[in-house]
Amino acid sequence: MKCPSCSEPMEEGWIETESLVSGVKWRKEINSLSRIGVGGERIYESNLWGIVHIKAERCPKCRLIVEKY
Repeated sequence: MKCPSCSEPMEEGWIETESLVSGVKWRKEINSLSRIGVGGERIYESNLWGIVHIKAERCPKCRLIVEKY
């Protein structure tokens, strides 16, 4: 895949996050409840150790990450 910003080739890799309770969520805004994991739309489940691995591509030059869920 080429970077949508600079057209350079993007590198494949993984985003890794820890979240034993709630997995990875999408939010439109951050508020006091979101800081403790309440609300949001879950887009990935965490594994038994609370880790989520997300396949993605990134452009180190533009600092852009592209990921499909």
